[in-house]
Amino acid sequence: MKIALSLGSLYGLPLRPVLRLVQQTGFEGVELLITPEVMLRGARSVRALVENAGLSVHVVHRGLMPLPGWTEKGDGIGRMVGLAAEVGAPTVVIHPPRGVSGFDDPVATRFTAKVDAAVAAGGDQVTVAIENLSLKRDRDRHNPCNDLPTLRRYAEDHGLGMTLD
Repeated sequence: MKIALSLGSLYGLPLRPVLRLVQQTGFEGVELLITPEVMLRGARSVRALVENAGLSVHVVHRGLMPLPGWTEKGDGIGRMVGLAAEVGAPTVVIHPPRGVSGFDDPVATRFTAKVDAAVAAGGDQVTVAIENLSLKRDRDRHNPCNDLPTLRRYAEDHGLGMTLD
């Protein structure tokens, strides 16, 4: 078993000292959140910082705050897979769309097309894992991704891993 710390728990702090702290406390790696610093540094620099700290990136996850071009809308999923490959992370975690009542909803259909493309792009190098939704709104209770057996079938049908939040 590998033990990693989500950098979301230290969101907003500079990467270099955080990585030193992560290494000193005995973790083997990190869940890398896409933050403004990660965007500015770029994949090569981030990978070098992580490796110099004696760590590895286990997971790439979009940041806590939506950043342009890094959400599941648009090219975000594909960009996350590309970043994961560059930093050596074997997994990307994505979030399903909110406000859908079924996988035949147009928003869900577009999401699925992006997911399938990202899975193909990741190949054997990067696994895409879907995370269940948090219940922020009442309508989230009716989202098919909050029914774990349904989410599992979706993951299996599309070659995804699963992450439970």
